[in-house]
Amino acid sequence: QAQFPELPKGADTNEFRMRVKVVDAVSGRPLPNSAVQIPNLMPMPERPVFHEWQFFTDDQGVTTLRMMGAAVAFNYFALSVSNAGYPSRSVAWQAPQVSQAQPGSIRGALPAEYTFRLERGVTIGGVVKDERGQPVAGITVVPWGTGAGAFNYGNDRREREYSALNRDD
Repeated sequence: QAQFPELPKGADTNEFRMRVKVVDAVSGRPLPNSAVQIPNLMPMPERPVFHEWQFFTDDQGVTTLRMMGAAVAFNYFALSVSNAGYPSRSVAWQAPQVSQAQPGSIRGALPAEYTFRLERGVTIGGVVKDERGQPVAGITVVPWGTGAGAFNYGNDRREREYSALNRDD
């Protein structure tokens, strides 16, 4: 049995489902074989996995997430999606805290359906040169701002969506 912290008082422990669709942001075409992950359910090396945490979209770019109610009983829930040729994209919801002792539950604020719109990544490249104009070997260039830095804040559900750059190293 998966180990979760003590559930908030009155938390709904019934199974939770969410339909997720992944499409190309420009064309609107579905993106099959996209990996949709629930980061807070990802396996940890020291404990076995008793639940699904990663789902893949079908030919229509759709998957249905099914998880135990405890996964959405707390005040924070996030999803991440990745597909070859696109930067990963994530969305997170946060519920207001009821009190210091009771964190609140995000379950009632989560949508039954959510659509990720992925924008194609671009390849950037070049040659790093020293002060004499000679190429420098073995250099790794990291774009500034990689990671979860570009947030779009949503509606009153305290929803936020962000993208991250993929790196090949």
